[in-house]
Amino acid sequence: MMETITTRRDDIVGFRIDGTTSEADLKPVLIKLREKLKSHAKVRLYVEYVDSHGFSMDTLIEDLKYNFGHLGHFEKAAIITMKDWLKQAAQLTNVVGGIKLKSFHFSEKDKAGRWIEE
Repeated sequence: MMETITTRRDDIVGFRIDGTTSEADLKPVLIKLREKLKSHAKVRLYVEYVDSHGFSMDTLIEDLKYNFGHLGHFEKAAIITMKDWLKQAAQLTNVVGGIKLKSFHFSEKDKAGRWIEE
């Protein structure tokens, strides 16, 4: 399941991933991103990644289509997780995508919130 998280700044899109995520779960987040890009040249992402039993293939395809078409519109991203593999993937994305990306442990949620707002 993927759900949006309310943030204090209008240019930050927050969402939480917990459990299996389908294309239907992803659509509201993508719609919110598209809306924000209408009023902001760049947006920031705040992502709480609790757990995932896997993304469906439809979700993966939709995600790739959207992100590869709009990577230049993302200024920063904070990933909050306890998953070591995701922290390592975040470092790769930081190098490849040119996005300021930082991963945080769930015990550092407040720190992540401050960083994404800076």
